[in-house]
Amino acid sequence: MGFKSRVRKRRGNTGKGTSEEGDSEEYEGQIRCDIIECGNWADKKIGGRKMAYDRAVEVWGASGVSRKVRKVSLCKPCYRIWKKEKKGEPKEWVSKGKGALGNASPTSTPVKSFDQP
Repeated sequence: MGFKSRVRKRRGNTGKGTSEEGDSEEYEGQIRCDIIECGNWADKKIGGRKMAYDRAVEVWGASGVSRKVRKVSLCKPCYRIWKKEKKGEPKEWVSKGKGALGNASPTSTPVKSFDQP
């Protein structure tokens, strides 16, 4: 007997799941998306994100963001648009001068230990 069949057996095999009431209320958001064309909610509970103002301006421009704050609130669809726009660009925190280990230049020779011949 597998895991799922044991759970169904304990639940009573109703086939409905855990909710018994049938009508579930839709979540009403509290934080609006800061992109002007968007009217969605940007609450974290429904997939919203916060992002630096400068990063949002790179995609939508200064006139596309409704307010100038340190962190801009984005809904899930707007965040996905931003992510697609920035997909091909290199990460800003990765240094091109780093070697394979992350801290040495690729042309440097490894330091020999006294224990090795």
